[in-house]
Amino acid sequence: MRTLSAFGNSIEPTRAIGWINLVIAGLGLLQLAMNVIGYSALGHEFVEKYGPFMVENHRFARMSFTAIILLLPLGVAGCLLLLKIRHATTFTIVFFVLDIAVLAWTLSTWSMPFLFIDPTMIAIGLMNGGLALQIVTGYPLIALILLVKNVRETRAGGTG
Repeated sequence: MRTLSAFGNSIEPTRAIGWINLVIAGLGLLQLAMNVIGYSALGHEFVEKYGPFMVENHRFARMSFTAIILLLPLGVAGCLLLLKIRHATTFTIVFFVLDIAVLAWTLSTWSMPFLFIDPTMIAIGLMNGGLALQIVTGYPLIALILLVKNVRETRAGGTG
């Protein structure tokens, strides 16, 4: 069985990807929850003052929806990989293909005057930190390549 090594410790690629999925999903969903709770607690005056920018083109709602549809399955895929559930790798590979497509669409429709990784955009919730982390690092593509390579090596070795 193939392993990834870091600092003298070895871990299977699927387990490493499972843990990374959980961390990214957890961070992104935590930020989403904090943004939603924060905006609901800020009151009517804040929304009147800053609302037009936030609600124009449904920016906050679109990013919140995108975060939910990408981060929840990312976390589920992480759990499935860690629990070694049958077909978890297949589910995760399919998810990463869809994840890459949705992130590409999100970037292609980005209409802000600021870069998507701008800390201000992340802090106010117009870009989710978990999604920005995936985009900046290229994580979905890297994880997809590692998973496909692992599947091919496993099949070539006759173990599955």
